[in-house]
Amino acid sequence: MTTIILDVPDELAKKLKRFEPAILVEVLKKVLEVLELLAPAQHEPETTQTSWPENLNIPQTRLDEEQALLAVINHQLPPKQQARLLSLREKSQVMPLDGIEQTELLQFVGQVEQQDGERTKALITLAQKRGVSMIQLMDELGIEATYA
Repeated sequence: MTTIILDVPDELAKKLKRFEPAILVEVLKKVLEVLELLAPAQHEPETTQTSWPENLNIPQTRLDEEQALLAVINHQLPPKQQARLLSLREKSQVMPLDGIEQTELLQFVGQVEQQDGERTKALITLAQKRGVSMIQLMDELGIEATYA
């Protein structure tokens, strides 16, 4: 097993903290690929464990948990369902929907509301894991708060 320790200046560490942990891991993998091209190793290590500076310590289990939470946060209806939902909403603004369309719209609304609840729980959990406010997390993820 190989351990790689990266010491980075505080200014760079602050910039790195803005990125998602999964992105940092991918960047590190690319750096390692470049280093291998510059000085090919005699043998390939079986695994690489990365030790980050204390303020960037990102255990693999945390990465897995964050990726799962981000998948919930970023989940959307498939494009066809999203288009159908938009079509039904637009039509309902112009004319009454028939019974089948009304039922379909209500099913979509229920599904979206359930996903919004799951998304909110995932945002809260991820914010707690990162030790930031939900507003700060949403800002980091580029999520705009909407109020009805």
